[in-house]
Amino acid sequence: MPPVSRHLSAEVNKAKSELIDKLASVTRFGVTTDLWTHQHMNDSYITITAQYVDITDRWHVQTQVLATRVVNERHTADNIRSVVHSVLDEFGAVRPGNVFVTDNASNMNAAFRDHTWLGCACHNLNLVLSHGLQEAPESELCTLPHEVTELIEACKEVVTLAKRTKLNCQLETLLKQCVVTRWNSMLTTLISVSVNLAELKLVSISNEDKSNRYSPSLSLF
Repeated sequence: MPPVSRHLSAEVNKAKSELIDKLASVTRFGVTTDLWTHQHMNDSYITITAQYVDITDRWHVQTQVLATRVVNERHTADNIRSVVHSVLDEFGAVRPGNVFVTDNASNMNAAFRDHTWLGCACHNLNLVLSHGLQEAPESELCTLPHEVTELIEACKEVVTLAKRTKLNCQLETLLKQCVVTRWNSMLTTLISVSVNLAELKLVSISNEDKSNRYSPSLSLF
């Protein structure tokens, strides 16, 4: 049997041709795009996604990932705009009424200043939450209670400890660590600790009988 890789290019071209035909009848798109850098390879990537309403399918919103490309040039507005328009043109998706939705980075805003541009509502909300969960100086009128920041830091510390010591594998459901770039992941962390709270207490007591490795942080529970 010939290797799958020999057929990959043909399958990609076929799928791409079918998608181009499908997009040809769409009058305008919502275009979302974002950049990120691989933490180990240090390569930068951009993904371009097109959303549209399919009037032939009961007006359902369709989402098509058009491309993920390596972009190791500087992330200037001109470079971003060039890559995005190149991909849209490649798929026949350039329309005067396209709306571009990105995060609120200045280079993204500038890249689509000649088009209709919207800052992502989820990103806006995440920025508000991130700012709101930071402990503010006492001089400010509205500050986050110290008990809340203490709880958040304790939960993050427990998740880190559980992962490092393989304790996570002993739990029925895994503890999950929050990540700055993962929207609303702080809530995910708090929920994962809350769900595992009773089991964490049992495991910590059991492990304390064997050694004191877990007692510094898990004694919080």
